[in-house]
Amino acid sequence: MNLKLFISVFLLLSVNYVIAQNPGAFEEAQNMTVHQFSKRIKKAKNPVLVCFETESNLASIQQKNILNEIYEQYQLNLDIQLCDLERNPKLAAYFNLDSLPVLILYVDAYPLWLIFGKVEKEELMKCLEIYGIKFKERNRHEPEHASAVINAR
Repeated sequence: MNLKLFISVFLLLSVNYVIAQNPGAFEEAQNMTVHQFSKRIKKAKNPVLVCFETESNLASIQQKNILNEIYEQYQLNLDIQLCDLERNPKLAAYFNLDSLPVLILYVDAYPLWLIFGKVEKEELMKCLEIYGIKFKERNRHEPEHASAVINAR
């Protein structure tokens, strides 16, 4: 079986499990407004790493795979939200992003840093650790609702 396909299916099932087990987790959305986006960030109990991306951009796909790998390998005190700008045109217009992917870390609803372009796993983890994000190796028997990767669709 293709590894990317397996990871995609696994992630989709994991996200659905996370949402079912943790009502405070983000939900999937399509045509999200700026107000809805802001509300999600403000309601988050954990810091939120937002990845603005598109499925038609190779660097975005690579960044999404890196985020999936981090999510699957570690328990985090961080929510990861993937936001496809092709499926969220109001956010695309508001943020007016010319280069993708773009990562923004929100802590207590405030954007603390912004990175344009793909960031490798080790570099991303070092950046997040500076802001207090903890990376605990996942035990295979632990439930996966410690953090959430959410696709804003």
